[in-house]
Amino acid sequence: KIRRNKSFTDFKIDVRQVFSPLELRIPGDFSSAAFVLGAAALTESTVRVSNLNVRGAQGDRRIVELLREFGADVKVRGETVEVTGAGLTGIEADCSDNPDLVPILSVLGAVADGRTRLMNIHHLRFKETDRLRALATELRKLGANVEELPDEIRLNGVKQLKEAKLQSYGDHRMAMALGVAGLVARGETVIDGAESIPVSYPSFVEDMRKLGAQFRVE
Repeated sequence: KIRRNKSFTDFKIDVRQVFSPLELRIPGDFSSAAFVLGAAALTESTVRVSNLNVRGAQGDRRIVELLREFGADVKVRGETVEVTGAGLTGIEADCSDNPDLVPILSVLGAVADGRTRLMNIHHLRFKETDRLRALATELRKLGANVEELPDEIRLNGVKQLKEAKLQSYGDHRMAMALGVAGLVARGETVIDGAESIPVSYPSFVEDMRKLGAQFRVE
């Protein structure tokens, strides 16, 4: 038995308890899978990711719903999510509960037809970097039409991103999102600070290579 206070800052465990072993099944992480699923939507490819429980407690399982709103064909079979990309259309989304999805959603919005608004994301300014400012800065280098507001980002989709040298600011989710953006940019995309990726997704580069992406780490 574990007792805690309301603010989750104080936990008390009775030492007179007897603990028994048990088996637990840990589902896949939607926050990480979002980059692979988003890449499929962006490149009009088909990708299946297994071990994703769409009925679980992870807030970022919402990526399934948001990809559908963008216009991607998303199928869920048990714990397998399959995404097939199609022509994307901009969306409006309150991302207050899904800040880790904002980097990949911004990349999708950069090339989706029409306008994308990702709202209530002021707290992104206090992540590993000011992600709101960083996303606007780096996506502009790629030729995206981006407007940064205090607590939202607006993107008017462009037909083609261009090659650029980008900065991840040592932020793993920035690095992965920009890597996905590079898949549809004309020419070569270079991202400084990509060594941060293993913080949350150690096999990201390897997995993307397996899917056919030309990723090189130097």
